[in-house]
Amino acid sequence: MTSPVRVGVNLVWLVPGVVGGSEEYTTRLLQGLAERAPSDLHVTLFVLEPFARAHPELVAAFPTVSCRLDGRSKPRPSPELARFTLFGLANLVLARRWLLAPDGQIAS
Repeated sequence: MTSPVRVGVNLVWLVPGVVGGSEEYTTRLLQGLAERAPSDLHVTLFVLEPFARAHPELVAAFPTVSCRLDGRSKPRPSPELARFTLFGLANLVLARRWLLAPDGQIAS
């Protein structure tokens, strides 16, 4: 039996109602993935709060980590941003560990 593949999707760039067609394209792709993903694919979304409010169907379909930023202004250093960034980095390290074999090749 193979280990599940874990994928984190960084959507902190996606501000609903601002990014236009890329929002529609991205959310439709994710909806399709939610409907057809293989059982051994585990997807986690990393989003801004406005995304979670605008797309509750995706939040219901995937585990979601929401950052308390609106995405409309440049963030100032804050404990919330630091925690979110560190959490994201930790997940990237874990994702690399899960996805790569010991020799550095993508695990099959």
